[in-house]
Amino acid sequence: MPKIGEMEQLSRPYQIALIALVGVVLVWFVALRHHGQSPPGTTATQTAAISKPATQASPATATPVYKGAAPGVEGLTRAIRKAHEAVATSQQNAHTMERKASEASGERSASASPAPSHRASPTTEAPTPSKASPKHHQSSSPPVSPAEQVTRELAQGKTVMLLFWNSKSVDDRAVRVQLRLAQHALGRKVAVHEASASQIGMFGQVTQDVRVNETPTILIISPKRLVTPLIGLTDAFSIRQAVSEAR
Repeated sequence: MPKIGEMEQLSRPYQIALIALVGVVLVWFVALRHHGQSPPGTTATQTAAISKPATQASPATATPVYKGAAPGVEGLTRAIRKAHEAVATSQQNAHTMERKASEASGERSASASPAPSHRASPTTEAPTPSKASPKHHQSSSPPVSPAEQVTRELAQGKTVMLLFWNSKSVDDRAVRVQLRLAQHALGRKVAVHEASASQIGMFGQVTQDVRVNETPTILIISPKRLVTPLIGLTDAFSIRQAVSEAR
């Protein structure tokens, strides 16, 4: 690059052409640097908006063609003008590509958003009234008292055995087990009932003349209403023997 003293020796047209060339180089460098480096986080639309003012100037008005007497200056200015035109064309192409890219991205985002689906609300059907089946009101028979139950069993020809016992006594529990064994051996011929000593009156006339002074006590009542008492500890064999004699 010529120094300042050497530039003073050049003619005035050459000095103008040299300054214009330096200006074109600076404009070219700044334009390319500004176009290639966009700040992070800016979109294509913002980049186009930033670089738009630089492309609004026409290269013809920025660098007029010199048509003076200095030889070679006209060709130099024409080269500078072509350089400006090339920069403008490059920037216009970049803006066009950025605009197309932004439009394409907008179309992709619009197509990616799901269309609202209109689901038909489920219709609630009114429950059909079910026909209630008529209820048959059956007259419940009144509970049978122990006295009536014993009377029926005796009328059926069964031998009734009444156990008066205390659940807290070991002997009473043992006799109860032996009574169940005898009942199992005799089958349907006998019927067994259990009560405490104080409940003897609930069996009616069959026990009205009988007293129970201690437990365990077994009253064997035959179908002919004959009463045979077994007092104290006894086993299943003795119970079966007493039933056979009562019958």
